[in-house]
Amino acid sequence: MRCRIGGLALLLVLGGCGEGTSGPLGPILLGLWGLAGESPARLTGLHVAAELQLLCSSVGTNQPVELDSGGHFAFEGRLHTSRLTSEKRTAQVTGQLEADRVTLTIDVLGDGNGPRTLILDAGVDPGFGALPPVCPL
Repeated sequence: MRCRIGGLALLLVLGGCGEGTSGPLGPILLGLWGLAGESPARLTGLHVAAELQLLCSSVGTNQPVELDSGGHFAFEGRLHTSRLTSEKRTAQVTGQLEADRVTLTIDVLGDGNGPRTLILDAGVDPGFGALPPVCPL
């Protein structure tokens, strides 16, 4: 089953199922990838946007995310967190799509922690709905 889901994700990314990409954009990031466990994550790529959801935060863009010929992509957006703060941070997400796996690097600009790398697989449900998150204050 995993191969079928991955194949579908790759087919969608390459513009299959009768939905070719045209215009100034080449292939765009389309699909759903996830990581379950202690640090769950979900990456959603749509025709019009992309969003990376983590346990207590998310970052997204309201534009399609273009893939280069090697499957690399990048987007930047405002970081939304569960913390009540007036500070507005930006995060940069870079990654590479290879078959049914996406390797991501997320860097919250100005937080001093440096980039974090995640590996997400097509069709994996991170289980965000199983338990309410316990986020730092």
